[in-house]
Amino acid sequence: WQTLSDLKISAVAPSDNIFNPSAGGGITRARKALRVAAEPFAVAEKTPTPLPDFDKPTLKLYKKIPTDGEIQIESLVDEDNDLRAVMKILLKLEMGRFIVMLPGEKVRRNL
Repeated sequence: WQTLSDLKISAVAPSDNIFNPSAGGGITRARKALRVAAEPFAVAEKTPTPLPDFDKPTLKLYKKIPTDGEIQIESLVDEDNDLRAVMKILLKLEMGRFIVMLPGEKVRRNL
């Protein structure tokens, strides 16, 4: 098996840093987030950082996820975000431990 680093492929773009949009990236934080995301089904022990740090599309999608249950990923698709955009945002939220991806193409908030 070869890893992404063996193939010299980066899985993180510096512009994808939703936690500090004005910084324009942050490779060190992004690498740390990838290490965190590598722990499957990990549950955060601390409360995630406050919501106002999200960019507008991320915040809008996050607010669609119910606080007391789960939602089908397909129901998050709308006129502003196609499935690809939704999946990209969900990946960012999962890496930040704000949500948990569930079997059956469902997602829930990580409270």
